[in-house]
Amino acid sequence: MTFVAEHTGSSGATVGAASELLGVTVRTLHHWDAIGLAAPSARTPAGYRLYTDDDLARLERVVAYRDAGLSLEAIRAVLDGEAADGVVALLSEQRERIAQRIRELECLEANLARLSLAHERGVLLGDAEQRELFGARWDPASAQGARERWGGSPQWAQFAERSVRRGREEWRSLSRGFTRCRMSLPPPWHAAWSLVRRRPTDSLTGIASSSPSSSR
Repeated sequence: MTFVAEHTGSSGATVGAASELLGVTVRTLHHWDAIGLAAPSARTPAGYRLYTDDDLARLERVVAYRDAGLSLEAIRAVLDGEAADGVVALLSEQRERIAQRIRELECLEANLARLSLAHERGVLLGDAEQRELFGARWDPASAQGARERWGGSPQWAQFAERSVRRGREEWRSLSRGFTRCRMSLPPPWHAAWSLVRRRPTDSLTGIASSSPSSSR
């Protein structure tokens, strides 16, 4: 940051001028004044308060440490010499907090990307994995058709949300459950099950289903 006192002249700077020079609001300067962090120490003949060169230099340091993420209390300690031996420690702690926040944001971004992909694809498995788990007749491209048909519905949203949390073994368990269901159907319903298998993604989402009572 450019040393702002170089631009004020010898008479000092009003609150408004200091606000423009430092890029902070007048309200912020009033707050720092009220808590004793940085205050104007001179006055004009008319009684208006002015920031001297030393005042502006302190304000500049406040802004620098604030932009680094330090709390106002930590800034006060640094500027008043109370943390003379601990400035590096304070800054190191702040860096660690920022690094932790970055890790959290990266995790959030990854979760959002996975959820977005689930809304687009439905099943978050590669084509080969899907055929391995759901059978050779499974068509991975059917998810696109299911999305075109059901995308935007509450059922599809629920399916996508659950898909994000499902791993390979849970999909395997679901596939086995569908197989057991098929095997338990009486002969007249084998044909109906075959129709469901033609739209495998529908069957997995629970959007398309068949039951004996539905045909009565």
